[in-house]
Amino acid sequence: MRLIKYDDLCNPPEAIDRWFDLAFREPALRCPSFLRRFPLRDFSIDLYDDEANYYAVAELPGVDKKDIAIELENAILTIRAERRSRDEDEERSYRLSRAITVSDAIKRENVTAKFENGVLKVTLPKAEERKPRPIEIH
Repeated sequence: MRLIKYDDLCNPPEAIDRWFDLAFREPALRCPSFLRRFPLRDFSIDLYDDEANYYAVAELPGVDKKDIAIELENAILTIRAERRSRDEDEERSYRLSRAITVSDAIKRENVTAKFENGVLKVTLPKAEERKPRPIEIH
């Protein structure tokens, strides 16, 4: 007779408890210590619009205004930032970058950006042909 070690991950009541423990109660086991030292190197961008503009809003906590670069090429908006942090004896620098596709129908010369309290807001004015216009019924 051959013995096979049985893992109770397939036994539903015990499996659910073990899966929960692995997923939520023991995060240190899932993430090696060298990875916990480094923050995420990307950031989220919220996109929305109104009748006159498109907006891209990015949260960049810990980033100085002088360390942010914004570029609009063709229909791609690229935001680059550098976050510097200082620990006890060493200084670290992290480069963050995101590129998103925006509409071609914007007034490129009127694009503006504002950075306040760690939040970057890029305003992309819609071109006249993209703005909604009422149509009169005859």
